[in-house]
Amino acid sequence: MTFANQIEDYHHRLATNHPLSYYTLSLTPREPWYAQHDVSQWREMLATHAGIDIEAYRQHDVFGTTLQRAEILVNLRLLSLANIELRELEHKLKEQENSPPQGLRLYVSRLYAKADNYLHSIMVTTQAARQAQSLWQQHPEQLLIYYPQPYLRIYQREAYSSGLEAELLLAISRQESAFQAAARGGAQEFGLMQLLPATAQQVAADNDIVITASVKQLLTPALNIKLGALYLRRVTARYRHNLAAVIAAYNAGEEATDAWTQRRAHPDPQVWIELIPFGSTRTYVKRVQRNLQVYQFLSL
Repeated sequence: MTFANQIEDYHHRLATNHPLSYYTLSLTPREPWYAQHDVSQWREMLATHAGIDIEAYRQHDVFGTTLQRAEILVNLRLLSLANIELRELEHKLKEQENSPPQGLRLYVSRLYAKADNYLHSIMVTTQAARQAQSLWQQHPEQLLIYYPQPYLRIYQREAYSSGLEAELLLAISRQESAFQAAARGGAQEFGLMQLLPATAQQVAADNDIVITASVKQLLTPALNIKLGALYLRRVTARYRHNLAAVIAAYNAGEEATDAWTQRRAHPDPQVWIELIPFGSTRTYVKRVQRNLQVYQFLSL
């Protein structure tokens, strides 16, 4: 086998085994698997739960009643209670001797999404994808669940005001908080875009926005996205034409990113990402860039 054939074989295995990885989407020359699909058809498939035998799951002796209760609570928008039932359902599924059907996992993930619990929706989809590599071929519509777009109009409005892509704001929020509006990080970051209070105060002052030190205010989606977009605009201006550095600065701060762009400069942005010394930031940049590519496709 020639070296060129070895590379082609590697790209094929990468795309087959890891269809949504950063390396598959960014480094392989072939189009991603979803590029030939029609997103509008996916929305129809989601609405009808095509290929998922929901009625059979509802009648199951062990978890059917819990599933039905969860459905009722989701439809009534009693979301805190719905999430309790969904977690109980997950617990029952883990106790089953055999792995739960792929379709049931997907349906649970969709109920979580309807209950505004996007973190668990993403987690359950991840479990389903690990259980069956064929998931994305059989249910490409699940990509709309795996890459949710809540608060989309707010993201679009603030992106337009800041001269940014809404897809970049979504990509960062998915990685920062999985769209949990009340998310709180270990370093006291808050909200959808995980803002530090000091950063929020500085950005607000720089843009003549009056805010208090109230955590509750920072958790408000509209304000959190506005301040996150304004901060991202600032770092975008600082690292023009270097998207990887912009994303790195959002995660690790401008001081660290300044040092990396100076001491570890490289003309190839993909190589520069590999030179980021903080493993967590290096992984973060890759995942946000992967998220961005998917969101750009979904917005077409």
